[in-house]
Amino acid sequence: MDNWALATIVVLLGAAFTEASVSIISQKVEIFDKDLVQENIKVAEGDDGSIFLDGTITTTKPIDDEYTLTGTIFKNPGNIKLFSMTKNTEEIMNGIYKESFMEIFHKCSDLPYFEDKWEPPFPAQTYKFDKCTVPNTESYSKGMAPGQFKVVIEGKKGEETIGVMEVEVENKK
Repeated sequence: MDNWALATIVVLLGAAFTEASVSIISQKVEIFDKDLVQENIKVAEGDDGSIFLDGTITTTKPIDDEYTLTGTIFKNPGNIKLFSMTKNTEEIMNGIYKESFMEIFHKCSDLPYFEDKWEPPFPAQTYKFDKCTVPNTESYSKGMAPGQFKVVIEGKKGEETIGVMEVEVENKK
């Protein structure tokens, strides 16, 4: 899966950690198929404690529903798996993206905006993110225990890994 979707899921999963008492410890992106995806994107923390995406992602080929993302949340220390889910591009766009992020990303990026159902493929082009902020997530973070967490997103086409994004955060509550 291309990195725009990786970033989208990271922001969604990161929404569970977004509050003024949560900070980003580290992040890394590793792209294995540079013929498909080039990225210059970061997950950053604003002065007000908000989490946002900034930068660009370029896909050189259309992205269809054969691409999947697996998002996993771990509790550290110990790398204890708390949650994991896998979705294809169409499921992401018509589910999590449309329900939680389309209105936000429409205002700060050139990701698709659609009324009814999104149909693959995702067009090949450069997508720009200009401080796309995660919405108010106080309700997500209320139940989060203090400590460190890691979000790992793996994009694949079939069994081939396209890229991996990892973000570590700390809840200081």
